[in-house]
Amino acid sequence: MKPLCFKCPKIAVWQYMPGETKKDDYYCDDHVSRGCSCNLMHPFDPNATEEETDEQGRLLPCVEYTYDDKGFYIP
Repeated sequence: MKPLCFKCPKIAVWQYMPGETKKDDYYCDDHVSRGCSCNLMHPFDPNATEEETDEQGRLLPCVEYTYDDKGFYIP
């Protein structure tokens, strides 16, 4: 079974890893929370403010989210 996004009926492609595999740990590309200080382009520069973006120019989600372009499988 592939879980759906917590906020809409799309297949979830992002999973919040520290979670407990609950339904609110899964998100589609549209609803995953984006932007996090862990994605700063120069993480060791205390004045860095620019975050990395994906190929579409969107901020990346926190590194605590894992991505699977085909969706996740839950037995």
